[in-house]
Amino acid sequence: DALGDLVAEVGLWLEHVERSIVHLVACGLYTPWLDPILIHAQEKTIAVPLFALLIVGLAFVSWRRAWRTLLAALLGLGIAMGIADLVWLTVERERPPHTYEHLLTKKDEQAACASRPDALVVRKAISTSPSFPSKHALTAGVFATVLTLASWKLGILAWMYALLVIVGRVYGAKHWPSDVVAGTVLGIACGWLAWRAVPWILGKVGKRHHVEEADQATPRAG
Repeated sequence: DALGDLVAEVGLWLEHVERSIVHLVACGLYTPWLDPILIHAQEKTIAVPLFALLIVGLAFVSWRRAWRTLLAALLGLGIAMGIADLVWLTVERERPPHTYEHLLTKKDEQAACASRPDALVVRKAISTSPSFPSKHALTAGVFATVLTLASWKLGILAWMYALLVIVGRVYGAKHWPSDVVAGTVLGIACGWLAWRAVPWILGKVGKRHHVEEADQATPRAG
């Protein structure tokens, strides 16, 4: 029917746009100095120490705010990962390398990528897990959001790093652009929600603790 044809045409158009963006990023952004930054910024050995360093820096200003930031990051990440896992179970979208007939894996091939719009530059090991949404992008979104809410100065640094991760996932042919956009939006939403929820949760826990202390201090009749 007409609606089905329209949906199919829109789908093909979106696929063409995403392939064009992937080719532009993976091929057009290459420079000898930027390449290792985009590739290695995604690694946990960089992300975890950087976040810890920013939390420690925040603690020197306000340990209460640093504690709230840490709890919000953990809560937000847990929520976002749970949602992403559910989506992965229902939307089994393939990673970019699995949809291209030609992959450019050698340095000399990658140097000529501009003349090969039909081929994909692959700079990292090919993943087999679902592509949508990007868990790296949602993690970066959660951490950058809670740090921004805690301190706009730290937020600037966090978003600069998050941008490297987000672009790096497309640059390394790990994800489609819509994967990282969806992951980032999910991370922002969960980070904001967790930031708002942490004081409420701690307040509930504190009230319950006070009630338990009062019960223990009250003499029992009989």
